[in-house]
Amino acid sequence: MTSNKGLSTAAIFGAGPGLGLATARLLGRRGAKVALVARNLARLQDYAKTLAEEGIDACPYAGDITDLASVDDVLTRIEATMGSIDLAVYQTAGPAPTVRSSMDITTENERTYVEHLLMAPIHFTHRVVTVMLERGTGSLVFTLGSSAITPTPMMSQVGPPQAALRNHLLTLSMEVAPHGVHVGILTIGGLILGSDLQRSWFPDAGPDFPGALDPDRLAIELTELIGLGNGPERMVPAPTTEGN
Repeated sequence: MTSNKGLSTAAIFGAGPGLGLATARLLGRRGAKVALVARNLARLQDYAKTLAEEGIDACPYAGDITDLASVDDVLTRIEATMGSIDLAVYQTAGPAPTVRSSMDITTENERTYVEHLLMAPIHFTHRVVTVMLERGTGSLVFTLGSSAITPTPMMSQVGPPQAALRNHLLTLSMEVAPHGVHVGILTIGGLILGSDLQRSWFPDAGPDFPGALDPDRLAIELTELIGLGNGPERMVPAPTTEGN
């Protein structure tokens, strides 16, 4: 398990009650100050209070990660109050699909997904990586859904922009790694327990629910991408290799 030694300030964008909170808790226990970013400030304040009771220094920042101006504003506020960001975690966010077949996709009904799941993350990445390159150090980790890798008709609206983002992040990783900056991807193919999605769609789901994923275990997987030397990407669950 990685110790993330030397990690001073981490920022979690799109922080929610599942993986976001679990990651904040893990990083905080390892000594990092944690910025929590999402649209709902009241919820973030509750998370920060819970973490403070556990001895973790967490600060809430209201911001919409799908809005370019909001991203710039919240990054400026974090840097002004907490200092340079050593680790930025970006949990991609977008609306639920409105069509269930690739045959029903049009330029108009796909536009929002491209803006939220591709254009906004590209803007965020450029802003954060530029600063990290100037410092010669830093890590950026994204979470993506499995449709970024595996085409699924019912996820045809979210799959293409996430696949394009994955391509961008992998090529960016190749280019910035020699300069001390690490870009990682955690691709998640399951239901994160404690997440908003689980609570809304499957409120009774527990560890035995098909495809259920433990947010604490996912947080460990995510932090092991920081400065990872054997590749920038992990998939959970891990792909299986079938015999001939």
